Amino acid sequence: MGLMGILGLGNDEKSKIAKFEKGVFPCSKCNKKLPIAEYAPLNMINCPKCDDLNLVPLKLDQWWVYKPIGSGGMGAVYQARHIEDPDVKGAVKVLQANEVRENIIELLLAEAKIGHKFGDHENMAQVFAYGKDNGNAYMVMEMVDGIRLDQIMDIAGGFDLELSLYYALDILIGLQHMYEAGYLYRDLKPENIIIAPDNKVVLVDYGLCMELMEAWQYDGDDILGSPLYMPPERIKGQGEDIRADMYSLGMVLYQLIKGQPYFNAKDIMNIVKSQIKNVRLQTSSKMSGIPEDVQVFVDTLIRLERDERYNYYTEAMQVLVEILGGMKKNKKTTDPRIQQRRKALSKLKIN
Repeated sequence: MGLMGILGLGNDEKSKIAKFEKGVFPCSKCNKKLPIAEYAPLNMINCPKCDDLNLVPLKLDQWWVYKPIGSGGMGAVYQARHIEDPDVKGAVKVLQANEVRENIIELLLAEAKIGHKFGDHENMAQVFAYGKDNGNAYMVMEMVDGIRLDQIMDIAGGFDLELSLYYALDILIGLQHMYEAGYLYRDLKPENIIIAPDNKVVLVDYGLCMELMEAWQYDGDDILGSPLYMPPERIKGQGEDIRADMYSLGMVLYQLIKGQPYFNAKDIMNIVKSQIKNVRLQTSSKMSGIPEDVQVFVDTLIRLERDERYNYYTEAMQVLVEILGGMKKNKKTTDPRIQQRRKALSKLKIN
């Protein structure tokens, strides 16, 4: 997505950052200037004038952290602005040294280091900066405008079939980029997928990423991930390669198309058992009414035996482009999202 893909908020934010640089922050209600140095950073304090609660900003390298936006698997998440260009905003994970164990800090910095290697890519959230500052560990990630896929599905259920396939294509492009950088994603699920305003898929959260060789040799002592999308080889304690992410993609795509997970989330043990048994999943019956070529594509992605799945992201991409090309040729659409993607399809180059 890159810096140019991030929406700025103009003079108000520039004025706010300028005040931070002068050592004060304005009360969000009465605008009284409060001295930053007198308060502990990232704590909520009451304005002495109007008693409104305000977060004390924190300066981390070239970023001002000043607005809470949620919590993640490793600490709180805040909005930040770049000091030299306040129009640039990021989502910052901050771990304060007096609040967390050193191993958690190491995990955050390891995730940040991996994400930073991926650089600027339209299908991946960019990691702008990371490090330690005055004992605080932090990671500044691109703040992607859009809605998480799981949140959209909670409201709308399943997506249009063709649109779902375009989203799957975006995911494959992102996974291929990670692979070319030497990594597997290993955590593909709707919660880690954002649909941006430009109708592109953006992948976030690199906490489970592993180098290719490390993933293949991993002994599976710690089984991390969502059982709904986790490949069978992880449950078996086997190493993973491209085909593991293929499986997760198939489960996500099925849910995109059908509006519900392949498995029943209420019975986790049955999910595990069904994945470690040497049986074929009944994809065709579950996808009755869906075009046969799409059924075959999804079924190949989620084969329990990884040798039966697609071996390369580019292989799956080529199959998907052929399916989408047939839809473009034989099916008219008035959906502007699909019309936009159809125009771009002919320009896509698969290496």
